[in-house]
Amino acid sequence: MELRSLLSLKAHRAVQLTRGSFYAQGNKSGKLLARALKTKLQKSFITHIKNSQGKQCNTTDDIADAFSEFYHNLYNLTPPEGTPLDLHDYLRANILHRVRQKQPR
Repeated sequence: MELRSLLSLKAHRAVQLTRGSFYAQGNKSGKLLARALKTKLQKSFITHIKNSQGKQCNTTDDIADAFSEFYHNLYNLTPPEGTPLDLHDYLRANILHRVRQKQPR
């Protein structure tokens, strides 16, 4: 029980010191802000990625090319085959409910 109370006291002091540090330096551009931004940047940085062929890309240029290729393929899809008449026939055969036009009053 004594160990638990000592650890609890130590944890409470650490929290108080952290809160005090953030209170004292939180609104200033100093080490605290720089450290927080550095950590955030490191978490959001992409170090490697696999391209569409499954090859791992490590350099910045290769990663940029992999993203470019992915989005190029995503947004430049081939047009669907068939005509609007084929689509109309498919929908007519497969849709069970029809929306009726509103009758004039």
